Amino acid sequence: MTRPTQGPDDAPVRVIAFENFGCGHCATFNESVLPVLLDKHVRPGTVQYLHADFMLSRSAENYPAGNAARAVYETAGNDAFWPFGRAMYQYRSGSLSLQTIEDIAEAAGGVGTAARTAAKNGGYAEALSADTELGAEWGVDRTPTVFVEEEYVNPFDNGDPDPDALVEAVEAKL
Repeated sequence: MTRPTQGPDDAPVRVIAFENFGCGHCATFNESVLPVLLDKHVRPGTVQYLHADFMLSRSAENYPAGNAARAVYETAGNDAFWPFGRAMYQYRSGSLSLQTIEDIAEAAGGVGTAARTAAKNGGYAEALSADTELGAEWGVDRTPTVFVEEEYVNPFDNGDPDPDALVEAVEAKL
């Protein structure tokens, strides 16, 4: 399965994050930890960062956002997924209406109708389930859960964002 990525396919280190658009810690990770990783390793080309969905529950708040994000990725591409995801974390899916999802997707990639339809109808439920199953196989039980290669790295220190832990784990693999 293809998934949203940032960084070159041939980067020497891969980081995969299992995330959920309804998760407050995921929002914090995307605001405080991920930008440091992007600046230090993804943009220079030493890391490929991969997004994976991990649905903590089948709640009404989680699945529409995940389905919409997949629709943006599949219909508008990788470059549209990332601004869409950032905006979703700002709203956190529990407070999102279908109209808000459509507006965000339209601004991110011109695919508002596709995102709204997927959010409403669960068009990417199979892909979300596949990511969640992969995460469960890797021992994921909360979000965000981050792996550098296949090694778990905790991006929080006593509940506070800790970008240095992730950067150090990457540098140990280089």
